[in-house]
Amino acid sequence: MKTRAFTLIELLVVIAIIAILAAILFPVFAQAKAAAKKASAVSQVKQISTSFILYSGDYDGVMPIIRECSGPGLPPCEAGKVALGWVDLLQPYVKNMQVFKSPADSSTPVPVPAGLPAISSASGGLGYVLGDSVLKPGGQNRSSYAMNMNLANNIFVSSESSVQYPSNTILTFDFAPNSGGGIWKGPMVHTNTEQRGASYNIIRDPRIQPAGPGCVPGDLAGYDPTVSFFSKLTPDQQAMERQQYSSTRHNGGAVYGFVDGHAKFFKPQNIYGQCDFVFTTADTGNNGSTPDFRL
Repeated sequence: MKTRAFTLIELLVVIAIIAILAAILFPVFAQAKAAAKKASAVSQVKQISTSFILYSGDYDGVMPIIRECSGPGLPPCEAGKVALGWVDLLQPYVKNMQVFKSPADSSTPVPVPAGLPAISSASGGLGYVLGDSVLKPGGQNRSSYAMNMNLANNIFVSSESSVQYPSNTILTFDFAPNSGGGIWKGPMVHTNTEQRGASYNIIRDPRIQPAGPGCVPGDLAGYDPTVSFFSKLTPDQQAMERQQYSSTRHNGGAVYGFVDGHAKFFKPQNIYGQCDFVFTTADTGNNGSTPDFRL
């Protein structure tokens, strides 16, 4: 009785067909996975935007401030203490804090060490430690998104009535992994450092900054701080952004939530941001047709 078997030529043909199919299908699978992550991020940003709106409804039409210290009428920030950031202030409206972690963000949360003194009511897994972001003393890398500081920071707050174009004014957006706070004494290594969780612009290749008042495309090697705010990030955030701009996190773009509550994907060249780092008053100039950080 003869035993049937593949010839060498037949075997090579089968292997070649499998290799061709794999070369065709693997990129399709990768694209499908990336599309699923983007869809999940859109859902997350929409939930976060809704929580901002709910918070605003309970607080006379103003958004949460960046953090509970270092501002008019607020206690001073102190390194080594646990502070509540805007992410924590939204917790009662979000409930599930996992919504702040993008599926495309690979950073790992660091729990707040037990026993650290709180500035106010930071407890039960809320809050983050003001301190060295390289050593990560706790509570950092908790959010993949940031908030628009033109809507509220620790110097001023903007009411909903000051927003001319709610459907074009950015509220929250993909950003460098952060602690859900704002800007305080940094970036400095080993002392009083707070990860950036609020900004007036996205982190992007400065060469694609859209033209606008005061905006001049910068030098990629220099990471022009007046365009991308790269130099304002803490060292660990800069390292993450060097790997990939957060504004290109999803298929070359990012997800943005707006004051009217909707969320949408945009490429970085379609986003207008503030081009200076002056935050004593809200910046204006929104034209009503382009996604913009300005009011």
